[in-house]
Amino acid sequence: MSPENFVYVENFIPLPALFYSFETGEPFSHCVDCGKALLQDGTVYLIQKAFNRTEVILEFAYCQACYQGLEAAYSRETMTNLWDFVLDSVNLDERTRRLLSDSPTSIEPWIESCLTCGSKKSDLKSYVLVALCDGRDLLFHHLPYMFCEACEMKMCALMSRRSRDTWERWIEDNLDVPPTVMEDIREGRIVLI
Repeated sequence: MSPENFVYVENFIPLPALFYSFETGEPFSHCVDCGKALLQDGTVYLIQKAFNRTEVILEFAYCQACYQGLEAAYSRETMTNLWDFVLDSVNLDERTRRLLSDSPTSIEPWIESCLTCGSKKSDLKSYVLVALCDGRDLLFHHLPYMFCEACEMKMCALMSRRSRDTWERWIEDNLDVPPTVMEDIREGRIVLI
């Protein structure tokens, strides 16, 4: 493709308030696991937020290194099962191309329906949002996305016991989670993967 035919598509926007910390009303400033500062350009991190209707019931941000460390602690079987579940449901590259073409600066089309089953967020009681960020920007590349509670439960069932134990231990070590929310995590209603 020659340079004159190249169309640049900006694939980031300033972090929307939806992905700010509910607790502080500000962007997440530090990794919940290692404490690394997150708001400098070039610092890649994930934000995960679980909702019950409009109420935030769990939220956190963790840097790329901590996310990768947690992912590496999961069994190979778990990671294969989870990726197979997602990739059997959606073509991530096609979804990204379509959304960048149709809605390059709007977050809502990315999170209005469940990534894997298509259930509309407006029809759901519980769901999880996941965003990839760089400093103070939200990046559009396969993420952001939303998972409904039913798909979260399916993903939980695909995790090995060892991986689920690792996940639950990570939650207990890093987050101040109310007992009712921790029970939802143990029961597989909140997976946040």
